[in-house]
Amino acid sequence: MNVHKTERLLFVILLMALLDSAYLLLVALAPQTLACPDTGIINCASVVESVFSKVFGVPLALLGFVWVIAAIALSYYMRDKIQTTLWFAAGIVGVAYSFTAMYSLREICIYCSVLDILVIASLVLLYKVQQHT
Repeated sequence: MNVHKTERLLFVILLMALLDSAYLLLVALAPQTLACPDTGIINCASVVESVFSKVFGVPLALLGFVWVIAAIALSYYMRDKIQTTLWFAAGIVGVAYSFTAMYSLREICIYCSVLDILVIASLVLLYKVQQHT
């Protein structure tokens, strides 16, 4: 895949992450029923309302949304590879936190998991783009 296609794919992945994180933020700020099944292990409401949903009193959804906004800006401009890579690596820390939270709760949030996958995919794509620049 050439670098321009990879850059476009990275942008699409980040836009999908933006939509997902915006939905999670909306639910965090104005609690409402999530469009998610409650089938035992899959229980979005339980995960997003758990003790893990806030870090130092800040909704994790807000941190995720801010991360995605900054990731879009950094990946678009990519002036400083180290800064961009460090920011994306911070996203992986968020993914690890999310995985740990869901494992501890023994429940899965579909929206959180999709966002985790998108963050990982964006890091892989960023690496591919940076290999060619």
